[in-house]
Amino acid sequence: MTQRLFVLILFLGLLGSLLAPDKRFSAYENRYLAEVPNASITSVMNGTYTAALDTYVNDHMILRNPWIRTKTLCDKYILGKQVINDVYLGNDDYLIARYTQKDIDTTQLEKNISYLEAFCKKQKTDVILIPTASEVLTNHLPQAHYQLDQSALLSDVSVSLDATALLRTHKEEEIFYHTDHHWTLLGAYYVYAHYVKQPIPYEALPICDDFFGTNYKKVNLPVEPDTMYAIQSPHHFLVTYDEAITADSLYEPAYLTGSDQYSYYLDGNHGLTQITNLSMDGDADTDSILIIKDSFANTFATLLCNNYRNVYLIDLRYYNKSVADFIREHSISNTLFLYNNMNFMQDRNLAKLL
Repeated sequence: MTQRLFVLILFLGLLGSLLAPDKRFSAYENRYLAEVPNASITSVMNGTYTAALDTYVNDHMILRNPWIRTKTLCDKYILGKQVINDVYLGNDDYLIARYTQKDIDTTQLEKNISYLEAFCKKQKTDVILIPTASEVLTNHLPQAHYQLDQSALLSDVSVSLDATALLRTHKEEEIFYHTDHHWTLLGAYYVYAHYVKQPIPYEALPICDDFFGTNYKKVNLPVEPDTMYAIQSPHHFLVTYDEAITADSLYEPAYLTGSDQYSYYLDGNHGLTQITNLSMDGDADTDSILIIKDSFANTFATLLCNNYRNVYLIDLRYYNKSVADFIREHSISNTLFLYNNMNFMQDRNLAKLL
């Protein structure tokens, strides 16, 4: 009887998912959902259609989030699993993204290293690569875990600051979120303080205490939320996004009540962001720095802007103009390439550097 009831629930759930109107975007997971796959003889024969259909059904399953939580609880407490959906269920409620060799396209990695080397030869550039939590918080990983050696994979990259070694000296502190893959403001501060000559004091205020990040959304496990912080700065700023939208703050509070709370910092990701420190004297085109960045630089930039008249940020995922032209037009003499390790190894946009 119990087995029949379970099958009936599954059938009704699948039927409800197929009849319910599709959603294109999941605000909860901050990603686009799979669309109905097109069937062909080839795709059916080689199994790609079945795989795509499975992804589609999973993405549009009715009551999907409760199902995910129920499955995660069963996997953890009944089956004893320590990794679910490529997320380690770590100690002290840490949910840490797992990376393995299958996440590495060695051809793409070699290309990215060559792109960066060529760029650094043309433009004097500092390089800082930020490790993932799994590379630093080894004390919070399950006893049985796979460790991708990111440092070995990136041994050919000449860095200006060894962020991995630095952050490891602070691994007992809150330098990575418990529920998200990003570093915290404190983690960013430690790297910032070693990068500039005169760092501002770490005077941070909590701005929300209910942050659930990307790793939480993959497992939907009941854990305590993270607290997000913002630095207290004596300076005033003007922020311009994509040469069109301006703001008088480094932060966008509207995100704190949504599902993409990390975008509180610098309004998320834009192709081009300019932060002007209105409290500093100097010509707009002097005492400036350009950061070639991924999302890890968003918190870092809210610190670095206290030391420069202008901080420019270019995100190559969304910026399609010439980086060289931008550097020349704005007389940029200071350039920083700041990426997370995995993002650098996987990014398919670094050819734009050239």
